[in-house]
Amino acid sequence: KILAVLFAFLLWIMVYNNEDPVKSKFLYVNVTVTNASYLEEQDKYFEIVGGTNRISLSVSAPRSILNELDETDFTAVADLNNITISEDGTSGTVPIEVTTKATSDEVKVTVNNKICKLALENLMSKQFVISANVSGEVSKGHALGDVKVTTPTVLKVSGPESLVNSIADIR
Repeated sequence: KILAVLFAFLLWIMVYNNEDPVKSKFLYVNVTVTNASYLEEQDKYFEIVGGTNRISLSVSAPRSILNELDETDFTAVADLNNITISEDGTSGTVPIEVTTKATSDEVKVTVNNKICKLALENLMSKQFVISANVSGEVSKGHALGDVKVTTPTVLKVSGPESLVNSIADIR
């Protein structure tokens, strides 16, 4: 009886290894954004929203191939040249292209979320005069002299409109 169980187990292992069944697994890949200069040329700032900077993939392949695959074998790219901007100009979507390093035709990849969502905002530049601000009290026996800003006296700040407008002054 023991030999029969041992023989059955060895036979099962041989068949399982020879058949190489198709298996599936989920992988999570970071999205790389390319051609950001396209939006900068249109004076737009973008930020990825809704967790769409990471996508999930369902990968199916024979077990021998699937065991060798991991996240580094896949690339997900959102090319901003392909952006679709909303009518009000405050949001946009970009299709995500997924490629694999796997050379086998037996590898099947299903992308669960194929778009990257962006929040858009106008870029702006604003110049601020740098001023000196004295705080605290002068120690006893000391005097406060002239306080002035040396070169440069003007600072140019560039960035998203909401952030640049939140700057009141530079001290």
